Amino acid sequence: RGSISGHVVDSSNNPIEGICVGYAPENYDSGFSDHSVFTDANGNYTIPNVDAGNVRVLFSDWYAQQYPGKFARP
Repeated sequence: RGSISGHVVDSSNNPIEGICVGYAPENYDSGFSDHSVFTDANGNYTIPNVDAGNVRVLFSDWYAQQYPGKFARP
């Protein structure tokens, strides 16, 4: 198992806090899986315990606002 890490910024290269970042298997068509986190104040995120293989990384500010208690914050 591994992890997925990254950094989310806006068009001016400023970090964005509170973006929901998740992943799903490459063939998963139903949006986010339950493996999601939120970006921190510096726009950073790490999703732990990712299975090996090809996945799609998904980003949303809408989803985070709709389901604020569902995901663990880093």
